[in-house]
Parts: sequence; C-alpha cells; structure tokens
Amino acid sequence: MRVVIQRVQSGKITVNNEIISETNKGLAVFVGIEKSDSEKDVLEIARKISNIRIFEDEVGKMMYKLPDSGEILLIPQFTLIGSLRGTLRPDFTEAMEPAKAKELFYKLLNVLREEYSRIVKEGAFGEHMIVDLKIDGPVTIIYDTRSK
Repeated sequence: MRVVIQRVQSGKITVNNEIISETNKGLAVFVGIEKSDSEKDVLEIARKISNIRIFEDEVGKMMYKLPDSGEILLIPQFTLIGSLRGTLRPDFTEAMEPAKAKELFYKLLNVLREEYSRIVKEGAFGEHMIVDLKIDGPVTIIYDTRSK
C-alpha cells in the first residue's frame, strides 16, 4: 500500500460539479492499493497516518501529530501504483482489482474513524474527482508498506 500524505490548510473534492467532501486543517492522504496488500497493510498505514508528526512546534520543528480537531481527507488513487520502469506510459498491472481495493480502502477509512477516533472525509472510489487542496508548507510525505 502506498500513500502520499500532505499537510493541508483545507481541501475539497468535486465529482460531477458537486462538492462531495470538504476538510479544514489536517491531512490529505492519497491511497494506492497493490495486488499483494492485506489488512496488515491497512493497519500499518492507519497507524502511520494517525501518528505522523508533521505539525510544527513553536520553533518550527515537526514535533506534533494531527491534533484531535484535525481532519483527514482520504482519497483513493490507483495511479499511485503506476510504474514507469522501462516505459513512458504508466503500467498499472500491480494495482489491486477495483472491488478488492475498494474493500481495503473502506477498511482503512473505518480503522481511522473507529480505532483512532479521527474525523475522516473521503473521496469517491472509482470516480473522476477534482481535488482542490491548500497545501501547508508544503509538506508532502510518501510512505509505502513495501519499502522497509
């Protein structure tokens, strides 16, 4: 499972000219799910998202995790699994098939909400989304459960 975590001041997702999700200060998290991912990856990613320390203290050092009032905008994005190795056209063969990926995406969303008591807004799985973010910093962190 691969995620791109961005610290944001705000964000919104539009599908078919309708705003489906909006968030205030917090994290925008793009989620790509690979064929070999499992519930173990979901739990690892949920722990990382909920506890990542990318909010600054009074001297500007990243010391704090998402405050209790902070929100998470969770965005499914299978293109994160795309590869350009040996080609200029992205290869998505390692992306999990949509039905199974959707199941793991919503498992991640529910773990964040239930186990970590997070306010989590969501993108639309399998839809064309317009994602509008006000990135803070900018701070962008990439994490992959396969890169250990």
